[in-house]
Amino acid sequence: MSDSGLLRNFILTTLADQLKIKKIVLGKPVILHLAIQDSRSCINSETKATLIV
Repeated sequence: MSDSGLLRNFILTTLADQLKIKKIVLGKPVILHLAIQDSRSCINSETKATLIV
C-alpha cells in the first residue's frame, strides 16, 4: 500500500516475515497514535524499499 499523503507507509511484521523483507530494528520504538480514540501502537523496526514504476 502506498499513499503519497502519508509521512510513512506501514505493513504488518508478519507480512514482512512471509515476504522475507529485511527489517532494521529501531534503537528506540516510535509511538504511533491511530485515528481511533485512545488507540495507539508502537513501531519497532523499519525497512528500505525501492519502487520501480
